[in-house]
Amino acid sequence: MKKLVLKLSTEQEFFEHGREVAKAVDLGQPIPEEMILSFEDPADLTKRITSGHLAGERTALDWEP
Repeated sequence: MKKLVLKLSTEQEFFEHGREVAKAVDLGQPIPEEMILSFEDPADLTKRITSGHLAGERTALDWEP
């Protein structure tokens, strides 16, 4: 199941998560089907939590390459 995650995190945390996902891929481990939208500024996160913006993210989650 695909999951949308909205969260606050630092730039360092963002890149650490990317390294963890890359390691899992390198080891042939499964990675979760999720879309993470990470923000440093709580005000930016608050702006994203509107029905119009979230509809766009939901559409992206349904997209299959």
